[in-house]
Amino acid sequence: MKTISIVVPCYNEEENVQAMADALRETFKKDLPAYRYEVLFIDNDSKDRTREIIRKLCAEDKGIKGIFNAKNFGQFNSPYYAMLQTTGDATVLMAADFQDPVEMIPRYVKEWENGYKIVIGIKKSSQENKLMYWLRGCYYKLIKKLSDVEQIEQFTGFGLYDKKFINVMRELNDPTPFLRGIVAELGFKRKEIPYEQPKRRAGKTSNNFYRLYDAAMLSITSYTKVGLRLATFIGMTVGCISLVVAIIYLILKLLFWDNFPAGMAPLLIVTCLLGSIQLFFIGLIGEYIMSINDRVKKRPLVVEDERLNFLDEKEKENEADENASDRVNGVECARILSNINPDLKIIFVTAHSEYMSNAFDIYAYDYIVKPFDIQRVERTLRRIAASGENVTSSDNTGKVKSSPGRKMMIRGRESTNFIDIDEIVMVERQGKSTIIHTIRDEYNTSMGLGDIEEKLTDSKFIRSHKSFIINMDYVSRIEPYGRWTYIVKFNGKDYDALITSSKYDEIKKIYG
Repeated sequence: MKTISIVVPCYNEEENVQAMADALRETFKKDLPAYRYEVLFIDNDSKDRTREIIRKLCAEDKGIKGIFNAKNFGQFNSPYYAMLQTTGDATVLMAADFQDPVEMIPRYVKEWENGYKIVIGIKKSSQENKLMYWLRGCYYKLIKKLSDVEQIEQFTGFGLYDKKFINVMRELNDPTPFLRGIVAELGFKRKEIPYEQPKRRAGKTSNNFYRLYDAAMLSITSYTKVGLRLATFIGMTVGCISLVVAIIYLILKLLFWDNFPAGMAPLLIVTCLLGSIQLFFIGLIGEYIMSINDRVKKRPLVVEDERLNFLDEKEKENEADENASDRVNGVECARILSNINPDLKIIFVTAHSEYMSNAFDIYAYDYIVKPFDIQRVERTLRRIAASGENVTSSDNTGKVKSSPGRKMMIRGRESTNFIDIDEIVMVERQGKSTIIHTIRDEYNTSMGLGDIEEKLTDSKFIRSHKSFIINMDYVSRIEPYGRWTYIVKFNGKDYDALITSSKYDEIKKIYG
């Protein structure tokens, strides 16, 4: 079962948080029963009861998580950081005030299922102040014309983002991220869905002129050069005009020395004009310098004060050990038995598919999800009987041994496979599993990417990214995929891989 993560940034939203959680749970129950939900509320140092309500929600529902920032880190950093903390197959970003309609989420998921990596909402109309909506429209049109990168009109960030896009966001390492620009810049396959933005359900917006101005300047300094170019061109133009006027004035003064009084008024007007132009562009250049300074400082996006319902696998194991005297779950029991006898064949039969990755982490032989027919169990038992004593040739650490020659033996979920090394196109890490793509098939294993890398000693295999190993023999082309990442295409394959800019530079040195 796949998981949809929902990120809800909060600041003084005590009147909306409970209602938002209820609406999201109801939506998943009615419209998305095939998906699990992960709702992440990130609070940006609220001054009301928002944190108290989030604590209550997290205590009642383990599917709801909370992050409390140590201070207010702004309207861009906080939601961006929260998106990086999600674990779902896709992540939805939406406001807590219901101006981003909850009923849009099933539509987003449907388009995501159709293959779109990004599905976003575009405001075609709004029930907010008409003047404000018009001003926003003017701003979007202006930034679209000025920007070096495509910009999306009437896009607030509300949308669904595939985990591949989230992984690329993690690679950017931008201390001042502007999500709306990043979505347009990276070029993922995108679907735009129009909607009417409703009024706030309750509470008062935290946006003011300063916040809106800050957002506008961040987009201008991040994605345009027009300010600096205007400063140069206007400076040159005014300078040339001033020079011409000065020459004309000198000639007239020389010709009509006694009859050509200039007076002080023209000089004062020109001085004020030039001073105003200079001050304007000094301020604009200062905005660019501040943006550069923020990026150079490499400050964290946010500093957490507290997080709720975030237990990693190690903490879960420790918690199970502490309570082992009172109760032991199935996974922990299997772990204990495996430590006693590493050759023991363990088969899980359960109604809970979410523990599958944990089971195969301890090299379970099979994982059967209820309901099932008896033939399914019989097939597994026949495989064990036919395999004899040694199903795998693994040592006590669980690392898979390579067989002699050009074969590599891996243990999958249902069988042990012998893979021709020369036929491996790509190896990909997805969550707790590793997928080995060959020219004919693909194989799923719990083996770590580092363990596989140790077996692929040929120079043609390159660890292109933290989640990918590629075979250069099958690479057809490499395309830009953002500022610091590239996408790798393979001959005759519909899947692809990522490669970092540093690895790309290494490849250029080898094959250039």
